[in-house]
Amino acid sequence: MSGTLEEDFTMATTLVREGSHNDAIGVYAKIVEDARATTPQKVRAYSNMSACLAARDQYADALDAAKKALQLDENNSKLHGRMATAYHGLKHYEEAAQHYHRAHTLDPTNALYVEQHQVVLELIRNGKGIATQETKDAYYYRKGIEQGKEAMGKGEYLSAVRHFSKAIELHARCSTGSDERNKDNSTDVSSSKSAELAVLFCNRSAAYSRAGRHLESLEDGMKATEVNPMYARAFFRIAHAQHHLKHPHEAYTALRRCLELNSNHDEARSLMTDVEQLVMDLRKTAEEKQREREEEIQKIREMQSTERVTDSANVPVGHRSRAHATSYMHCGYCNEAGHTRAECPLLRRKRSRTS
Repeated sequence: MSGTLEEDFTMATTLVREGSHNDAIGVYAKIVEDARATTPQKVRAYSNMSACLAARDQYADALDAAKKALQLDENNSKLHGRMATAYHGLKHYEEAAQHYHRAHTLDPTNALYVEQHQVVLELIRNGKGIATQETKDAYYYRKGIEQGKEAMGKGEYLSAVRHFSKAIELHARCSTGSDERNKDNSTDVSSSKSAELAVLFCNRSAAYSRAGRHLESLEDGMKATEVNPMYARAFFRIAHAQHHLKHPHEAYTALRRCLELNSNHDEARSLMTDVEQLVMDLRKTAEEKQREREEEIQKIREMQSTERVTDSANVPVGHRSRAHATSYMHCGYCNEAGHTRAECPLLRRKRSRTS
């Protein structure tokens, strides 16, 4: 079965030599649609189809065919060469340079890739070419980060927020974590992109903080920990915001996590000194309130005991038995013996305060 397809490849090669590129494209199109075609055969057919289309100056179609092949074999140097050729023909020199570089990395022996890479780099330096949407997005992504940092340096914090927000918006499409050089390891790519996004959230969190908008700063710090739970700076930004929002316990928890991840974080260590003191003061205040309450209860009990002794001394002799009997009365409010709930001095004191 595979032999028939190989015959088709031979026929297409003959057509190309004869200059019948359009007929060859038709043959390659049938091969990729054939149910018997293996993945390597489909890659080969798409690659050759791209070359034929480029020879006819149909660079957009050539690019489409090369992309389909690259989806099947992304580490194929020839396919990156096809991509570069199509982009070159479309005057998208930034993308062409990237793929020529990738092709040369995969096949250092092919001098054509180096030569063409230098050609498009020179065109870029001379301001030639047409920028694709991807190139524009990448430019504004980098520019947003640069302008955000510049605005922070000038003290224009809300302007910095706007620039960082634009970079965050473009991050998914433009972060360096999605660069061709990192495609060999999808886990590393994901980790790199998450790390970049966490940095952007922290940058915007810092800008919000400098502008006095601590709630928004806290929200961005939380977002940074969601995309990168091991980023110490994100926990510092949370702690800083919580501190200014008068939440010392939450600030303390975030600072502890920050210092667990980076014990040399100077800003966190400095802030921890202040936050620890606040937490200690709050704990001390709570303990003092509890102690004062216990002392007040003790004083009331002592007063009740004194009153019972005085009442007992003033009762006539003939009524001693009644006074003796009252000592077995039990108050349902203060849980003391010697009087009823209606006679409870603690309850009377409480009522007098509320009234």
